[in-house]
Amino acid sequence: MQGQYGGSKGFVDSRQARPVIEAATGESSRAFNKNNSVFLEQLRLRSVDWTLSVISHGHGASVNRLLGDLRSILDPSKFELIITINCPEPVAVDPTLWPGAIEIVRNERPQGFARNHNVALSNARGRFVAVLDPDLRLNQNPFPSLTEFLQSRPHSLAAPHVLDSDGNAQDNMRRLLTPAALWRRYGLRKRKADYGQVAASARVDWIAGLFMATSRDYFERHQGFDESFHLYCEDTELCLRYWIAGGEVWSLPLEGVVHNARRRTLIELRHFIWHCQSILRLWSSRTFWRYLSRYKSTR
Repeated sequence: MQGQYGGSKGFVDSRQARPVIEAATGESSRAFNKNNSVFLEQLRLRSVDWTLSVISHGHGASVNRLLGDLRSILDPSKFELIITINCPEPVAVDPTLWPGAIEIVRNERPQGFARNHNVALSNARGRFVAVLDPDLRLNQNPFPSLTEFLQSRPHSLAAPHVLDSDGNAQDNMRRLLTPAALWRRYGLRKRKADYGQVAASARVDWIAGLFMATSRDYFERHQGFDESFHLYCEDTELCLRYWIAGGEVWSLPLEGVVHNARRRTLIELRHFIWHCQSILRLWSSRTFWRYLSRYKSTR
């Protein structure tokens, strides 16, 4: 990966300037002045259980709805939010919708999924971290169960089962995408959920980056996402590295997480090209072949 791992707080490439950070706390409902080092230090010293990272790429309205959901189900004293604004927003993200600690990272130019989350989580204070898609809706709180699970299995990546708005199961838990599997799915048009309608906790090859949760220490030990992936497959590659290192990847039967897939790869040429490039990069990686040789028939 291209980022530089630097102790307990860093897998950020020190050769690149960090984006300007604004911070706000709902307790004071005011933006953070970057010269106010005392306020920043006070913010940093507050202990939280979870750090949640969300990237907005023109999704300001969706992020605001997600903030409203989080406000209604979470104890803000136990969570900090880091929102990365990856490009200009038609609808501004409103940090005052979240009553706890929140940071807004604004990129001078768009970055990839892996880079954005790595930069955000290099500043994480939570014992656990999660990446969330801006289009998620949460009507129940999955984090107590995720906390309990990750405390018992600290070397794991985990995700809740996800439904669409009509109550249909989403395929956010996947089997390894091999050339043969890709041909079956698209060439032979045999597209179906890889694990079917799973009603219990299940170990899976990988979970989609729309919701991934893990311990901060183990995420940092793995140096975060591989930044050579711009978009797509960085979630797969991280999960495979967890397995290879002796960790596990789990899908958990937790309710209340809703996401309507956009399938942009199938409708936008730019995303189709990114996806193809990422798949080829994954297939040519040592991680892919090490995983395939070790776990090909175990799940």
